[in-house]
Amino acid sequence: MQIRLKMPFLRAYMVIQAKCILEGIVKKILFIPAICILCASCSGNSNDYSNGNNQMQSQPSDWDITANVKKTLVADNSLSSSARMISVTTNNGVVTLTGTVASKEESRRVVRMVKNVSGVKSVDNQLTISNS
Repeated sequence: MQIRLKMPFLRAYMVIQAKCILEGIVKKILFIPAICILCASCSGNSNDYSNGNNQMQSQPSDWDITANVKKTLVADNSLSSSARMISVTTNNGVVTLTGTVASKEESRRVVRMVKNVSGVKSVDNQLTISNS
């Protein structure tokens, strides 16, 4: 008689334990695809040039172009100090220059320098000439 009383409790315990094990397995099974989807969406939005897209490998990002243009301008000691402080923005390879330069010749020289930077498609020259 004691065996009969213990068996239903044992069965209930085993059923509960089996449910817990199955819930854990289901959670793990659902967790793995969620992580895979998250990783895939992150890697799809990266600006990594090693994704096999040849166009991306040959064309630097706008941020890279802007940084290279600024580096080029700052490195040229023959430019006036105002010309080295020109504001540079890039959108789809089109570089926009705003600020003040000492002369029209300096403006032309800056535009030539910027056009020689890798990835620059065109230059929108909005530079003003100093009255000094």
